[in-house]
Amino acid sequence: MSRKEDTERACFTFTWTLENVSYCWQKKGERIGSPVFAVNMAEKTKWRLWLYPRGYRSRSCVGIFLERNAGCGGEDVVEIDYELALLATDGSILRSSNSNGRSFRKDQVFGYDKFTPRGVVFLEERLLFLPRDVLTTRCKIWKTCGDVPESGECSARTCIGIERRFFAWNVGDFSTLEPETKRTYTIESVSNEEMLMCLDLYLGGGLNCEELIHFEVTCVDRKIKYSTVQLFLLDAVGNKLKCYQDEFWFDTYGATKPFTLLCTKNWITAKKNLYLSDDVLRLQGECTFSKGVVLEEITKVQHGSASARSSTILSLDDVNESSVSFQDFAENFKSLYRDGFLSDVKLVTKTETFPAHKFVLSAHSPVFKAMFSNDMKENASDRVVIEELSDDTIRSMLLYAYTSVVEDLDWENACELYAAADKYEMLALKKKCSTFLETNLSVANACDLLLLSSLHQDEDLTSVARDFILEHDKEIINSEDWEHLMETHTKLAADVMRLKFKN
Repeated sequence: MSRKEDTERACFTFTWTLENVSYCWQKKGERIGSPVFAVNMAEKTKWRLWLYPRGYRSRSCVGIFLERNAGCGGEDVVEIDYELALLATDGSILRSSNSNGRSFRKDQVFGYDKFTPRGVVFLEERLLFLPRDVLTTRCKIWKTCGDVPESGECSARTCIGIERRFFAWNVGDFSTLEPETKRTYTIESVSNEEMLMCLDLYLGGGLNCEELIHFEVTCVDRKIKYSTVQLFLLDAVGNKLKCYQDEFWFDTYGATKPFTLLCTKNWITAKKNLYLSDDVLRLQGECTFSKGVVLEEITKVQHGSASARSSTILSLDDVNESSVSFQDFAENFKSLYRDGFLSDVKLVTKTETFPAHKFVLSAHSPVFKAMFSNDMKENASDRVVIEELSDDTIRSMLLYAYTSVVEDLDWENACELYAAADKYEMLALKKKCSTFLETNLSVANACDLLLLSSLHQDEDLTSVARDFILEHDKEIINSEDWEHLMETHTKLAADVMRLKFKN
């Protein structure tokens, strides 16, 4: 008897979302599993998916496997057809592989160790594969022989717990810092103020008598399995230069990992007017900690027309009451912003002074929080001088801090507000601006967005701009904007052209 098309055959569909997938701590050859799911149509057997985020045998490929549970019921051997796929947000298939007539014994695993290149998923096509850093994997299962009366489906989610910390670290008397003398910065949890990690800075010898700037990262939280670290060097006007980025695994409690900055003490000292104002080396950092799986649940089970869902139900009265309460709260905060009542800090531009509240700015910006909680001149004077931003940009930034509202965006002020949000690490505001810029991207402004996103090291937004330029290459590459980009930022333009001819 000939096999029916898969679209006509009853099947069981399992969809698994893995949140914060970039912070999986598994190394090459290590796996993370989905929740176990039962397939009634296949002898009431139980199954699970296994993901190798950094590869099974090769680090360059993501591996995906299907396992029959060792303790499940049913016959010793079950024969199925199955399909494994990675999905886009709209449910369309980005990558898939099929296997027909596969016989599974209990505790047996089959799948694909080179399902798709890791670089494609996590870098080149990240916006497609990992929207909001969520990977969606689907498994479809059919009985190889015989029909089943109805289809079924199950959805599950796994969430990796992360904590992201931004910090400002001022290293005083840097020019006279002795070799091997350590300066220490401790990073604490926002939720419970417990210590997460220590950073030690010290100088050491290098080639040609260059003094290298070394760091040691020490994990002091037993729950942390993996961490990413970024460090930026701040110049006299607050511009950031990325000087380090890497990832670390902490297999044992108290493990210490060393690393070295790309710039040396000699290089910084030679540019002391730019980087050593008052002999203080100013660093900004971002650390993201992975604490393993914090949530694992089945969110939906459906057989035929009957379904059971895991959900929280609110009555209409509950919704109305909470909405009114929130509106009142938001209006009160807007009044606080408008009237400047009990303000304790002033943001000063070249032409205007804006009263504000330290607790509001600190809640939205780790940069402001560092200013107001450390021994910095802004904390002592209750004035923050921001001459490089326009009055309208400061006004919009403050309005968002107090009300979570962005008003009257156009392309020019969205670009300026995006740059301000990036400087002060206001991530939600930065996301709103980048969404506006993506939505309003055109042939006339694509080069501007490519340059803006590249200057702010926004890989996702750069990818959007680059893909748009390649899609409209004839119009853009023959324009004056592109010619200007090639003259002023040759490497950036060359990278786009390299992709054009590669494709």
